[in-house]
Amino acid sequence: MKRRDMLKTMAAAAGALLARPSGAAAQPQTVKLGALFDITGATGDIGSHFADGFRDYIRWINERGGIRSGTRIDLLFTDYQYKPDQAVTFLKKLAEQDQVPAISGWGTGDSILMKPQIESYGVPYIPASFHEGLLEPPNDWIWMMGPSYTDHMRALLDYIKRTHTGGGSPRVALAVHNSDYGRSPVAPAKAYGPKVGVEIVDVEEVPANTIDATSQLLNMKRFSPTHIVIQNVARPSAIVVRDARKLGLQAQVLGIHYIGDELLYELAGDAADGVVASTFVSNWFENVPGMRQIHEINAAYHPNVQVRPLHYTQGVVHAKVWVEVLKRAGALDRASIGKALTNFRMVTDGLTAPITFASGDRKGADGLKLLRADARAKQFRPITDFFLPAQ
Repeated sequence: MKRRDMLKTMAAAAGALLARPSGAAAQPQTVKLGALFDITGATGDIGSHFADGFRDYIRWINERGGIRSGTRIDLLFTDYQYKPDQAVTFLKKLAEQDQVPAISGWGTGDSILMKPQIESYGVPYIPASFHEGLLEPPNDWIWMMGPSYTDHMRALLDYIKRTHTGGGSPRVALAVHNSDYGRSPVAPAKAYGPKVGVEIVDVEEVPANTIDATSQLLNMKRFSPTHIVIQNVARPSAIVVRDARKLGLQAQVLGIHYIGDELLYELAGDAADGVVASTFVSNWFENVPGMRQIHEINAAYHPNVQVRPLHYTQGVVHAKVWVEVLKRAGALDRASIGKALTNFRMVTDGLTAPITFASGDRKGADGLKLLRADARAKQFRPITDFFLPAQ
């Protein structure tokens, strides 16, 4: 090619570049999303499934073109092992060094601890925790994915009152995790119980590393409870169920969300039969349209895992919401993502009730459902559809 022709070609190419819309050149190829998971720590029995579901869905979306114009999500996460000091350190890294525009969190205690920093950074934050106090003022940057632990407790106390067949008022003992998470619905239960004719007779704390709950259950037995409500993670919940039957307690056992784990059948055996769980997500065996995709995603990345507990679906739903928020945000920055969360509604094809955020409503899915454990089939079966808990 002659030099004159070469210069013409180069000039034409340069002109074409200059004529390209500036937005196309500026379009980011990735957007960062921060996440704190407990995969191997004190709540890792449930947190590992949540983390799998969250990461799997982000991977699924990235492999199918990303969120918009080919933008992929760069998920920056850590296994903070349910240690608040590690959570605070990683929050600082995500917000200051990585400059992430949004963060998905996990635990109650660390989220409470980090709340002032989250407000100071002005970064949108949605934890897996459902602690009511996280939404108390001042709060401009924290949202919750569904009903609070208080809402769950009220729903279970209503169910207890409605289904109690013995003489007198139901007598309820609480078995809770020894943390802000576990204690969060205790005071609300004591306040709400008398209003609906339910007596709270005892509260026992059961740590996550418990291997035997005999001591706590012997204390409970002195109060002759008709019902036991558990607010704990999967393993200690199953141990309470197992040991209650071993000690001859005939109380009906119910639990908030995380009791709905297949670990219940492994550790409690036949004692698990009839346990009632409250949840805001549909379980693995329910025939709802959205569950087909949950099965497909799990099979793609974990072909040897045949059944997943509620927490895997919960992780996928959390990731789904973040993906949709990032799609709708006017720009991929903190302020725009926060704005998108103040006027947001999405349906999940039956995985949850519709998820809605508004300026005065920071709880996403309003609905709960109740499940009953079938120990022989090793499945949870719904006994209600989604309903609104009492306020």
